Amino acid sequence: ELAFPEGSIMLSDGFGKNEPATPAGFHVQFSCSEPDAVQRYWDAAMANDAEIKMDLAVQFWDDFFGQFKDPFGVEWAFNAPTTAEDRKRLKVATKPEFLLVDQEKTA
Repeated sequence: ELAFPEGSIMLSDGFGKNEPATPAGFHVQFSCSEPDAVQRYWDAAMANDAEIKMDLAVQFWDDFFGQFKDPFGVEWAFNAPTTAEDRKRLKVATKPEFLLVDQEKTA
């Protein structure tokens, strides 16, 4: 269950014999109001065997952003805007990861 002030969203795994073995065709994006909330969610996911897809860091567009895949195969992205003070204390990405991936393909 994902609770928020106006209500909640219930999530579940598939049921029935025609359900795919793993989720496909979507990911979940969370936009938080501040980086510390992103860090709390990230830490909880890592403590529960999530696989990092894009490391959590201040990205070139200045938001604190990261992606992971949970043990059920669902891909999650977390994002929060940052202030100048946040950028001084948080890990900063050194190069956009999509550029690194492109370089690996051509090497």
